[in-house]
Amino acid sequence: METNPPGSGDEPTVPNPTVDPTAAVPPVASPPPYTPPGGAGAGDAVPPGGAVPPGGPVPPDDESGGKGKIVAIVIAVFVVGLLIGGLVIFLTRDKGSSTDTAATTTSSSSTTSSSTTSSSSSTTSSSSTTSSSTTSSTAKPKAPVINNFTVPPTADCSGPDQTPYISVSWNASDATEVTLSIDGPGIYKSYPGGSGADSVPFSCPGPHTYELTAKGPGGSASKTVTVNKK
Repeated sequence: METNPPGSGDEPTVPNPTVDPTAAVPPVASPPPYTPPGGAGAGDAVPPGGAVPPGGPVPPDDESGGKGKIVAIVIAVFVVGLLIGGLVIFLTRDKGSSTDTAATTTSSSSTTSSSTTSSSSSTTSSSSTTSSSTTSSTAKPKAPVINNFTVPPTADCSGPDQTPYISVSWNASDATEVTLSIDGPGIYKSYPGGSGADSVPFSCPGPHTYELTAKGPGGSASKTVTVNKK
């Protein structure tokens, strides 16, 4: 190996160490065994690589306990569901029974109502019959009708008597009285009943009008005839 003499101005050369391949390599120290809190046990094991998780290793019993709790919760939920389902079925059955009872009551009420309606109809029919009888008994009387009023068309004024008489006759239905008027509204004579006959004067030379009026409870009727000289 060459060395630069001191003061030559070049950087000093560091000699390379010489490694003996036959020399023994010193052994590497192993880490101390893991001791859990509370003391070491015979079954304690050191995690691979010598690393220990924070808080120590998780015992296998804790995992089994967690699964047991989950199974217990599932079973409890299932039992509660069964209880709720049974309660709903029970309440629904009671409601159906109440509905059937209400339907039976409604049917009975309908039957009673039908019977009442029938009775009411009978009563109405009787009332109608009574009303009809009353109306018939109090019906308004008919007005008189003059069936015929017979008067000669002419009177004989050729004789010495200038006031001859002429014969008249009549017939009227539903009349209680008949009146006769000559040339005006005044009554010449009244006759009871609806039928009759009479001789009435005719003053020559005429003509004259003769009016027959039939009267009754239902009203009156009139008929007029004109007579000329012969």
